[in-house]
Amino acid sequence: MTVTYDFTKNGTKELTGSVAEFGGQVVDKKIWDIIDVTNCVNGTFFWIDNKGNTYSTSILMFDGILYQNVANHYWRGEYPQDVFVVYKNGAVSMQRVQFAHEIIDFDNVRHLIGGVGLINKLDPTFKYDPSACGFFAKFADVLRKANKTVVAYKQSTGEICLMVRPSIWHKRPWTRPWEYDLLQLVKDLGYDIALSVDGGGSTFMDAFWKYVFQGEASRRIHNILGFNLGGKR
Repeated sequence: MTVTYDFTKNGTKELTGSVAEFGGQVVDKKIWDIIDVTNCVNGTFFWIDNKGNTYSTSILMFDGILYQNVANHYWRGEYPQDVFVVYKNGAVSMQRVQFAHEIIDFDNVRHLIGGVGLINKLDPTFKYDPSACGFFAKFADVLRKANKTVVAYKQSTGEICLMVRPSIWHKRPWTRPWEYDLLQLVKDLGYDIALSVDGGGSTFMDAFWKYVFQGEASRRIHNILGFNLGGKR
């Protein structure tokens, strides 16, 4: 399948590709230094250690290499996390776990990306509930109106979609019912599974060797998601 790029006048930008083409990389670079790959977006939540190196704070695995085993807020109260799962056979799911090894059929997992689950039509028990995963109080800032990055799956086509959108709520406040939000957007786009990853100043998208969505160019990030990431400029 060929990777495609699409955009709308309201600022939604989307890269679409096959499950086989999808992957991720640990980069530990400023956005403006990520120049050797294209068709990619920023990845999931991270922090910086006392030596100045970035590390993932969310469950994260690329091509069978586990970079973070523990859910984002486990150490604050044993909270689980929603995790986007890609298996070696091309199957895709989203599961809520505390540790990576709790993922069903873990030995056959190719990629894991932890974040904030938005929708999962393939699991009737799923409920959008960031607070149940520790994203409340000061950590609820990831839900604020800001730039957002989403990794999603469409079962009918077998496609993975990477989407960015400027200045949007996760869930609009009840006092602002006229505003659009991410929960409605992922439904309108026809996703079966959707997971929000890092956003705000980390949000960027490079499509076919052009920065089509520029966050804070000097922002240093830990990881990226994309298609055919072995390609070079």
